[in-house]
Amino acid sequence: MSGTVCPGQFVAILGASGAGKTVLLNFLSGRDNQPGLTKSGSIRVNGKNKQEFGSGYSQLSAYVQQDDVLF
Repeated sequence: MSGTVCPGQFVAILGASGAGKTVLLNFLSGRDNQPGLTKSGSIRVNGKNKQEFGSGYSQLSAYVQQDDVLF
C-alpha cells in the first residue's frame, strides 16, 4: 500500500470494523502498540525517512479517533 497526503489536504480512512484502520494509524503516527505485528516498508515525510526525525517525529504526526458516531 502507498499513499501521499499534501499540505492542506484532509484525509479520511474508512472501513469495516476490524479492517485495521486503527492499527494503520497507530503505526503511521508512531504509537506502535502492536509489537507482534510484522511490518515492512518505510514512512517518509517530505522525502526523509521517519527515523531521521528521531523523537521529533511525534510532533509531525497525530490523529484524532472518534468511536461513538451516531447516524
